Amino acid sequence: MNRSILITCTLALSIILGLPAMAQKPVITDAAKKALTAKYPKATGVKWGSESATVFEAEFKIGDKVISANFDPQGKWLETETGYTAKELPEAVTAGIKQSAPGFTVKEAAKVESPTDGVKYEVAVKKGKENFELILSTDGLLIKKIDLKVEKEKESEEKEKEK
Repeated sequence: MNRSILITCTLALSIILGLPAMAQKPVITDAAKKALTAKYPKATGVKWGSESATVFEAEFKIGDKVISANFDPQGKWLETETGYTAKELPEAVTAGIKQSAPGFTVKEAAKVESPTDGVKYEVAVKKGKENFELILSTDGLLIKKIDLKVEKEKESEEKEKEK
């Protein structure tokens, strides 16, 4: 009797834990796929996912660049993010980083393009235990400086409120 209860509980737990894995993958629309091909005809290794029910994300490479582009179900381009190394950043952006976060080291960087916001750079910087994300214009002007420690604390608080 105890064994059948254990088996039943184990089976139920397996089903519950397995539900997210069995959830359907997003159905990427033909319009989004066509928009990607039109905008990035040299894209290779395309992998599709979704950020929400209305935002599809394609991750791909062009040459040695890792790129992600977002499209809506109708194929409207929303945003593209291209990974950069610190050495690849434009001089003006590098100067803006030095001015906005002196002594910090660039950990990650990306060029972000969108039809609404144009081009900007998002740069993760670190010095000791300090971590910031800088958002800079193409001419190196600081748009926003985000303390990642504070941001992480806010996210933790929001998750606690959801429980």
